[in-house]
This record gives sequence, C-alpha cells and structure tokens, in this order.
Amino acid sequence: MSHNLLQQLKQWRDEQAQKEGREAYFVFGNKVLEDTVEVNPQTTYDLLQIKGWGEKKVAKYGKQVLQILQGETVTVQTSPLQKKDIDSTNDFNTINTISNPEIPIFSVVGFLDQINDIFSRMGMVKVRGELHDINERGGNVYLHLKDLQQNDTLISCFISRWVVEYYEHLLQEGADVVVFAQPSVYKTGRFSLVVNSIEPVGEGAHLRALELLKKKLHAKGMFDDRRKRAIPPYIKNIGLVTSVSGAALIDFQKHVDHGGYEIVLHDVRVEGDLAEQSIVSAIQTLNTKRPDLDLLILMRGGGSVENLKAFNSERVAEAIAASRIPTLTAIGHEKDVSIADLAADYSCSTPTAAGTFLRRQREILVRQVQTAGSEVTSRTKELFLETGHLINQMSQRTVTPLEQLLSSTDFRISRSTDHMTIALQQVFQAFTLHESRLKNMSSILASKLQASVQRIDIAEAKVQANNPLRVLEKGYSIVYTEGGKIVKSSSEVQSGDNLLVRVQEGDIQVTVN
Repeated sequence: MSHNLLQQLKQWRDEQAQKEGREAYFVFGNKVLEDTVEVNPQTTYDLLQIKGWGEKKVAKYGKQVLQILQGETVTVQTSPLQKKDIDSTNDFNTINTISNPEIPIFSVVGFLDQINDIFSRMGMVKVRGELHDINERGGNVYLHLKDLQQNDTLISCFISRWVVEYYEHLLQEGADVVVFAQPSVYKTGRFSLVVNSIEPVGEGAHLRALELLKKKLHAKGMFDDRRKRAIPPYIKNIGLVTSVSGAALIDFQKHVDHGGYEIVLHDVRVEGDLAEQSIVSAIQTLNTKRPDLDLLILMRGGGSVENLKAFNSERVAEAIAASRIPTLTAIGHEKDVSIADLAADYSCSTPTAAGTFLRRQREILVRQVQTAGSEVTSRTKELFLETGHLINQMSQRTVTPLEQLLSSTDFRISRSTDHMTIALQQVFQAFTLHESRLKNMSSILASKLQASVQRIDIAEAKVQANNPLRVLEKGYSIVYTEGGKIVKSSSEVQSGDNLLVRVQEGDIQVTVN
C-alpha cells in the first residue's frame, strides 16, 4: 500500500469534510481509504466494488479520488449548485465580470469540467442502441450507438483496448446492445460514452454471443483438458463462492451431509451488473488470502440466459483458469452449461449434484481406507505366521547341536564322579573349551541370522545353564579356602583353617578340626 497516496486521500477527505461542515468519518472512514489505495481502482465502476463506496459516493467523490490516485491535483469543492461555489473563481474557473451576478460566466475549460463533474455524479449509465460506424484505431474502438426508433440520433462511444479484448466478438455492425458506460465530454467539446461493458439484447442474441465467446475461448485453450487439474482425493478445506441468500446454498449444504469439511463461504452477487466483478474478486481473494484451501466451488441456482450472464463472462473464465486452487462449478440446471463450467477443472450440473459429488467422494475415500486397513491387518497376520515359522526353524537348528553337546558333557561328568577331586580342573578346562566353541558357533549364527540376535542369546543362555556347577545338584560340593582357591587334597588344609563349602543351595562356612 502506498503510504503517500493514503496520506493524500486522508488530507483530501479532511478538507472535504471541513468544506461540507461535518466530521471526516462522515465522508470516508480510514478503512475505506486504505482499501481504496490497496485496490487502486481505475474507473468509477471499480470504486463500486470496494466496501464503503456506494453509487451516491461514487457520483459525488469518485472523480476526485480517481484523480488523486492517478497523481493529478484536485481542488476540494462542494455541490456546484450552491451559491458559494458559483461565486468562486477558483472552483469553477468562472469569470464574474458580468453585471448580472445571478448567472456565472464559465471559461470553456471550466464549463467542460463542470459538465464532467455532473456526469461523474451520475455514475455509470446503461444505454441501449444499435452499433454503427465501428472503427478500430491503435487497439481502441470508436463507434456510434444509434437510437432504435430515430435512426438519425447517435451517441459517440469509446472502448479502450483493455475493454475491447473482452467484447470484440460482440462488435458487429447493426447489433442491438446495451452498453454500461460513463458519460464524458472531451476537451474538444465532443460528448462520448466511455464503455465499460457490452451485452446483447434478447435471448437469441445472448445465445449467439455465447457461442461466439465459446469459440473464442476454445481457440485460446481456455477449455483444454490438458490444462485442467484433477479434483484432489483428500479434501478438507473448501472455498465456496455463492450468494448467501440463494437456495443453491441450502441445496448444497443439505446434500454434502456435513462430511467434516471446513467451508469458507464468500458471499457474492450472482446476478446483475456487479455480479461479474464480484465473482472475479472473490476468486482472486480466496487464491491470495487462503492458501490452505483444497478446492474452490463456484455455485448458483438455475435461471435464464440473462440470469446466468455473469457466469458466461470471459473475465470469470480467466479468473477460474488462473486459480491456484482447483475449481469446481455448479451453476444452473442440468441443461445449463456456462462458460465458467467449461473453464473449470470439474463441473457438476447443479448445486445439489455438487453436494452429492463431494459426499460420494468422501464415501469412496472411507471405503478405500477401510479396504487398505483390512489388507494391512491381513498382511500383518501373514508376516507374523511367516516369522513364527522362521523362528521355529532357527530354534531347531540351534537347539539340536546344543542338546547333543550337553548330552556328551553330562556323560563325561557322570563317568568322572569317582575322580571328581582330581579331574575338577580338567572339567573347568573342558568347559572353557566348550564355551569358546559355543561362542564361535554363536558368532557364526549371528552373522547368518542378523534378524535373530535375540533368539541366539536365548540359546547361549541354555549353554550357560550347563556350567559344571550343575554337578552340585547331584549332591556334590566344592570346598574353597578363604582365598577362594579350590581345595583338592586334605594336605592343603590344616587344623583351624576356615573353609567355604559350596553346595547346591548356598554356602557353608566350616573350620577344620
């Protein structure tokens, strides 16, 4: 936002309020001026789209505000019909040298400015007539609008190149049209209508114009399926562009069945002179300010060709095609196919069909999730079974050699019972050897069965359970000196020595007699 322009507008507003003898906020609030600078309107029609402006304010202040925005110098003035303005040479370039003060004398420039100021207060007008003498110069179009009853009555019209591109398909000699325009008098004194939009008269003419526009936009690739995007499979946030007072909204809400969507409703005019710009602004605003939206829906109920003309607009089609958010339209009855429908990424025949479409899309998604969940559960069970079978196989391969080894060890221990005292050291040595072998086996198994480390640890624990100390379970004991050395011979102890006797369950401290 231009801070300098905003300050100029506020200064102009304050001076205007002082001139009119009322508070500044009665002229314009700060928020209205801020929005005006941000939108940067180029015409009085643009001003009408800004909240806080109305036809009366556009007529009264529109020209001055546009001049400020365009960098021109503006003289604050009140109504030209008030006496104090008639006497002011600064306001209207009057020359008060005539003897009769009741009738002011204007300069040529002053008079033309006065007329244009009156026209500005009138605002936009609609005029019906027949197109005549159509000429194009430098991209702009100059023509006459001929009265339908008195053919010798004409009005000059000017259409800028920026407006022409949207209505060139309607510029046909003899066409019966209504122009939406701003009256103006040029410095040369020539009166003209500055055209903002054109519409054909009669349903037949509307239909012919519609077909011409379809051909034009089709040639520009506006309806090309390769340009369009698929509706997202996962939709949560929806931008809904429609009239809050229309029956279409009720039909849509009833059939969408509150599917958990977050709906951002943007109220627009869907019919009338301001509908086209209202729709375009809504689409652009949602694209700019709501990046979280998954889908944008443009919707209205049925009507005649005249009722749906805003949706058969090139500007609306351009806004839809330029939308960052995928678009869905639901306009009119089943038989209606608008320009907006053709430009949208997806189109439903009615608001009811749009609600039903979203509900069914959600139901399909729920079924897909349920199916995927069942498949995951089934596959998980299969993996558990496969893993269990693999574990059993690895367990058998690991346990069998260990059982054979332990059986051999038990046999040797049982044969050496009578020579326990003498062979005990040999048993420890044998255990160390077996332990080393088992560790080697565990290392080999671990490299082959990386996913079964835990199960190898369990097998190793079983090996540890066959420690030679298990002979204690058979009633044997081991005698240790106070220093922890195993007593192998009675000659190794003397009377009075303290010894520790380890049995199966606990230790016994004894003294040699």
